Amino acid sequence: MKEASNSDFRKILLAGGSAKLIGLSEFLEEQLKLSTEVYNPFLDLDKSDKFSHEKDPQFALALGLAMRPE
Repeated sequence: MKEASNSDFRKILLAGGSAKLIGLSEFLEEQLKLSTEVYNPFLDLDKSDKFSHEKDPQFALALGLAMRPE
């Protein structure tokens, strides 16, 4: 098993309800020595003004499924 400092990964994106746990991002970053952040599924999405304030990582799965081609 590779050590985290020798990993091929450059960043960890946290998604889902657990991503909002206070201190989780910082804890993982410290333990794994990798940049860690809470994923914003609305970041590059064209959206109406109604959802302009949304940043909730819980929507990641729903948005991914909604964007699937039929």
